[in-house]
Amino acid sequence: MVTRSAISDHVNSMLQREIGNICPLCGTFEKTGNDFTNHHINHDPSVSEYWNLIKICENCHADLTKHKADGVRLRRIKLVKKKLFRDHFGPEAYKTLKLAYENKLVTATPINAIELVEDGYLIIHTKNVLTAGPATNISTFDTYSITDIGRDIVEKLSIVK
Repeated sequence: MVTRSAISDHVNSMLQREIGNICPLCGTFEKTGNDFTNHHINHDPSVSEYWNLIKICENCHADLTKHKADGVRLRRIKLVKKKLFRDHFGPEAYKTLKLAYENKLVTATPINAIELVEDGYLIIHTKNVLTAGPATNISTFDTYSITDIGRDIVEKLSIVK
């Protein structure tokens, strides 16, 4: 029997934020904030990491569990999770993470990387590598490198093929 691992408060809050109270599979609205369940994408409850979880309504969860051997459903849920990740962080942050994975270092505006840094996917390598205008004490561009956690999320969500 597989041991179910606990889902951290941080991961649970990310899962809730990325769906905005709407099931990403069927569009059902979550009324109370407790109507949805966390589905383990790879059907292994011992892996409760962000990349392996998606918050969905109970009907969709029951359907996915019933048809867990269906490769089409699995591919669809992985694509939905990837889109949720991209939409949650924004397309520019998504590109920043992808470039950091491909090139080891990436120069970007802090606004495009701040959440990725806060969630541990990137670290600041060099601050204020380039400024624009008279405010030289305000970071305009920083250089970032990807962390092991960031590398893992890129690989698990197939952000880079």
